[in-house]
Amino acid sequence: MKSKILIEKLKEIDPTGEIEVLVGNCDILTLQLKPMYWDGHGEVFIRDKSKKGYDVIGLKVCSSGNKIDIQTLSIEDVIWNDPKVKIDLSELEGTSSFTEFKSITDKTLSEAVEEFKKYDNIEK
Repeated sequence: MKSKILIEKLKEIDPTGEIEVLVGNCDILTLQLKPMYWDGHGEVFIRDKSKKGYDVIGLKVCSSGNKIDIQTLSIEDVIWNDPKVKIDLSELEGTSSFTEFKSITDKTLSEAVEEFKKYDNIEK
């Protein structure tokens, strides 16, 4: 998707610019301009703009030009980067999702702390 179309669609969906934008339920860490060949060839949809809804009719593999790379971080990635990070699950309290997320974050935190202890990078 071209950046101008993305910007147009974001403004259409959220004219105020205040809604969180997530990619695969993960927050966006950075946007970077990179050569198309960086990290492998780019895969770009060929679209039929006359179609409503699903408009993908093909795929083009690209190696020239530039791309905007969106880098995300999951909760697990953030914990591994900083085991002392504050994790706010308050909006999930009283739900089954709370138990699931708490279990995942606690397990990841435990593994990260043990690994960091091996290298004395955090307080014990």
